[in-house]
Amino acid sequence: ASPQKGHMIAHSDSDSAAQASIQSTRFTLAIHDGGQADGLAYRFALAALNSGHLIEQVFFYHDAIHSAERNQTPNPEDLATPNDWGALASRGNFPLHVCVAAAQRRGITEEQQAEPSMSPLKPGFELVGLGQYVAGMIDADRVVTFSNR
Repeated sequence: ASPQKGHMIAHSDSDSAAQASIQSTRFTLAIHDGGQADGLAYRFALAALNSGHLIEQVFFYHDAIHSAERNQTPNPEDLATPNDWGALASRGNFPLHVCVAAAQRRGITEEQQAEPSMSPLKPGFELVGLGQYVAGMIDADRVVTFSNR
């Protein structure tokens, strides 16, 4: 049987027994809701990075776009805040994409993004179209979706 995508078999020269070695996996994360879904996605991303995996992008869709809002007052029960995402994205060198259509339906426009100091989004979050999400899905080994439903 051949190894699955994302895995390889390594053999040690000094040991005749075969040892399995996991190659890093590239993930695209899609978050559809805030609250628990956002918090679980954050914890998943943190664990993936700590395990040597890569994040291609995090895509905030539907009500998850509120996680990117600058003036958001975090619920103390939430597992992640927008500040956590920004720091994690910097550490893991991955983009935080916010669906432009979902943002527009919730009152956030591209024109507001033109002046960074007036942007309704936290630093590090970027409005993009679904094409960016699709590109991230193509580049990833795995796509993981988080939703409260």
